[in-house]
Amino acid sequence: MAYKLATLGLVSLIAPTVLAVPHGGQHMHLHEGRAEVTVTVTAGAPAAATPAAAAPAAHKAAAPAAAKVAAKPKGSSSKSSGSIGGTKAGLAYNDPSLLSSYGSKYSWCWNWGASSGGDTGSAKYVPMLKDQASEGAWSGMVGSIKGSAPAVLGYNEPDVNGISASYAASRYPDLMTTPLGGSDVLIGSPGPTSSAGSGSQWLDEFLGSCTSCGVDFAQVHWYANKDQSAEANADAFKSYISDTITPIVNKYKDSKGAPMKIWVTEFGYVPPANDGGRATSPADQATFIEQTLPFLNGAESVAQYAFFMVGNDAGDMTGSVKSAYMAASG
Repeated sequence: MAYKLATLGLVSLIAPTVLAVPHGGQHMHLHEGRAEVTVTVTAGAPAAATPAAAAPAAHKAAAPAAAKVAAKPKGSSSKSSGSIGGTKAGLAYNDPSLLSSYGSKYSWCWNWGASSGGDTGSAKYVPMLKDQASEGAWSGMVGSIKGSAPAVLGYNEPDVNGISASYAASRYPDLMTTPLGGSDVLIGSPGPTSSAGSGSQWLDEFLGSCTSCGVDFAQVHWYANKDQSAEANADAFKSYISDTITPIVNKYKDSKGAPMKIWVTEFGYVPPANDGGRATSPADQATFIEQTLPFLNGAESVAQYAFFMVGNDAGDMTGSVKSAYMAASG
């Protein structure tokens, strides 16, 4: 959900106010927390907000446009579990050259695009169908995903980007189900924000309208409220996953008839660049990570997750924040 002032985006913050921010490349966020605000931003402009859990919107360099997926296969997925195997933890990035510093611990990675942009090391690259404008390019390359990617992600934050649940459900058969049918590639839902409840409602409507689409897991985003303590944000995040998203997902089955799982592909704090320069202290970020990752590692309903985000800019995983993520990842 979050980019860093590079393209259009949205953001919702978990506090008394929320704002929309452009994303640095191909994605944006909104969050749902307590009070929530939703904002809509267009190329480089801030958006409106609604009290919510918090949704970052900062990506750095725009991810490469839809093209071909990384060449070599990096392992198969387990269709019946909604998991690609290995650690649950993954890496959200824009610059693939930064991934090597995280070692070989991480099982997967993504960049809001359909092409990895470079070598991702031992992390399996998961491509995304970002938006409606990407559908044509996606149709031309989706066949090459078989054998090279363990999973795919649907539309980025559709609830704040003008994509209705009914539209997404109508496009999945042609864009996902048919071209990837019969393969081991896990099909993920679009990734709505947690903005003022709209994201969870969007997800429920989509899954209910796409029961024959072969969806294997539900993708969600969440961002923290900078006006609350790290501990309060950690509690709000865990409550959102346990009390809001899990009950929704439990109503549906994956393509094999097994309980559907959750991928938290974006969560954390909105970057300063997308929040009027307001920064979150590394100490608060590290505390938030230390209090949420053990929960995610042990949650039966959660298959994969990725903190926002790999990078060197303010608000990214650097220094003690990066160390905290690497230490607590599982």
